[in-house]
Amino acid sequence: MPSQQDLNHPRSHGQLQDTTQVFDPGRTEDVLIRNYDHQRGYDLTLVILTQAGETVFQNRYYLQPGETVSECDLLPSDDYEIVVTLDNTQEASRRYRIDSSPDHTAVIEIGNGALSLTEGLYS
Repeated sequence: MPSQQDLNHPRSHGQLQDTTQVFDPGRTEDVLIRNYDHQRGYDLTLVILTQAGETVFQNRYYLQPGETVSECDLLPSDDYEIVVTLDNTQEASRRYRIDSSPDHTAVIEIGNGALSLTEGLYS
């Protein structure tokens, strides 16, 4: 790790920042979106629907190359339909059980123009 003196060097990119995050066992990761493409960014629209077809969450993202975004504590435990649109051209949907278990996190992965929807952080 660079020392504070290294960070003040003229070629340095800035001051050392505290990026420590405190683990909060009460927070749950409902949706994880990853862009595996390290050369291209993507526009992504996420819509989450109840079993009755009611929209409970909607957002649009621009994911830079290599970027990951998480949505935490959005939804109560239940079954949902997740609809994802990539660059306004490619659409995919899947039914998910979302709850506090890492096995019930919606995982959306993009890269090389491909869109993948899977369930579970460690699968």
